Amino acid sequence: MYRYFRTSQNFRIKDTRFFGLVGPFVNFHLYDFGKLYIDGLKVDNDQLPPVDYRYKIDYGFNLGLGVHLDRYLVMLHYDYGFDRTIKNQEPFTGTEYESTIENNNAIKLTVAYKLKS
Repeated sequence: MYRYFRTSQNFRIKDTRFFGLVGPFVNFHLYDFGKLYIDGLKVDNDQLPPVDYRYKIDYGFNLGLGVHLDRYLVMLHYDYGFDRTIKNQEPFTGTEYESTIENNNAIKLTVAYKLKS
């Protein structure tokens, strides 16, 4: 014996608005919760030299689609980060070195609900 539950939802298409996203993006790295180990030794944040703020900025190109339905918003977008070279300092010896950060890509899904009209 099988029991089925059926329901239907009616969406008003006239209130639905589709949109696209195209353009640059800029992200700023605030804080890192990860643990850093160099040659098997844990490095604490107070042992690290200060980081230049320009190396905490990530930038690139953004492309996406979205739909706005009454109070709901759904977006799917892709961030393509550009390659860049940063300078770091080794915490124990103080030796400077350069690192290349290759494109930092992300696919993001946003679901939102508007509380007031």
